[in-house]
Amino acid sequence: MIDGKIQTILSHVTNSTQCCSVCGVSPKNTNNLEMVLKLDNSNNLELKYGLSSLHAWIRFFEMVLHIGYKLETQNWQSRAIEDKENVMQVKKRIQTEFMNQMGLVVDFPKSGGSGTSNDGNTARRAFANYQSTAKILKVDETHFIFTSY
Repeated sequence: MIDGKIQTILSHVTNSTQCCSVCGVSPKNTNNLEMVLKLDNSNNLELKYGLSSLHAWIRFFEMVLHIGYKLETQNWQSRAIEDKENVMQVKKRIQTEFMNQMGLVVDFPKSGGSGTSNDGNTARRAFANYQSTAKILKVDETHFIFTSY
């Protein structure tokens, strides 16, 4: 199995690491479902390299973290000052509970500007104990049942 950057290099669909290495869709067009559905994927040789599920686990973990942060405000963007403060308080609570209950450092920037502490191991451990993850995020645990090992 290879990672996404190597697959992009081997791919003949795109030269950009920002675009999908399987279909070539750019981030700008990802939500343009009409355009994506019209793509001809019948001769998709790019799938011969496989798909890394690690990236999906990390992104899914980050998605549920951000849902947990914004559950109280019920908005995907926090523009009002009180909403921003509420989201930051909830984020700090979630980070503290992950550290205290599961020993996980989540959503902290890495030194050197190389991303966040959310990696494959963090996602694996969080989903392996999905009951605690759901409780910390205040989300129904049935949303995580398919992720258990």
